[in-house]
Amino acid sequence: MKKLLICLPVVMLFACNHTKEQNSQRSADSTAASNTRAVDSIMPVISVDSTASAVPDYKLIVPGKSIGITAIGQKSEETGKDLGTPDDGDAAMGKSLSTWYSKNNPAYKTQVFSAIQMGKEEDMPRVKSIRVNNPFFETASHLKAGSNLKEILAQFPAMLLTGSYESSAKKPIKLYDDSEAGIAFEIDETDTCVGINVHTKGEKAFMQYLPFESSFVPVDN
Repeated sequence: MKKLLICLPVVMLFACNHTKEQNSQRSADSTAASNTRAVDSIMPVISVDSTASAVPDYKLIVPGKSIGITAIGQKSEETGKDLGTPDDGDAAMGKSLSTWYSKNNPAYKTQVFSAIQMGKEEDMPRVKSIRVNNPFFETASHLKAGSNLKEILAQFPAMLLTGSYESSAKKPIKLYDDSEAGIAFEIDETDTCVGINVHTKGEKAFMQYLPFESSFVPVDN
């Protein structure tokens, strides 16, 4: 009986200490969880888009609006100030086609078609269509000369085959145009883009009075 009375306080003391240890552990776990939530709340949320590289304005292609520093609707004299004197060109009936060749690689060129807007009081030609074949220029989604037709169609599903022409190497080049968006892509036999044309929205690419390519033949859609 005496032994039982002696053991009872020991058991009670052990149980009390064990309960304190459990409460202490729960408190520690709760503090850790709170700290974790606090850290999570101040950590920045990084999206996939935020890691994508933005295209600088001076090389950006915007459908229906601009290529680099040259914009649709811009006065032709302003274009001349920006790009300098054209290396080649033609003009007739209030319209002009100007060409600038890259100083680093003459195979790359920028072409601008300008025209006087009929019915307007001003008599200054304005940019109607811009064409480049230099991969330096690209869209916000990185489409450029060298891109594949499949990835282009994925981003511009409304594009239609609107014509073709023969390149200087006597190779057929097809023209795919999204008229409403104001952008067209020149595609070679390997389905690779070899040129991009930004034009006035609602109008058809390559259909101006002074053509970019004299051999261009439109397709009836």
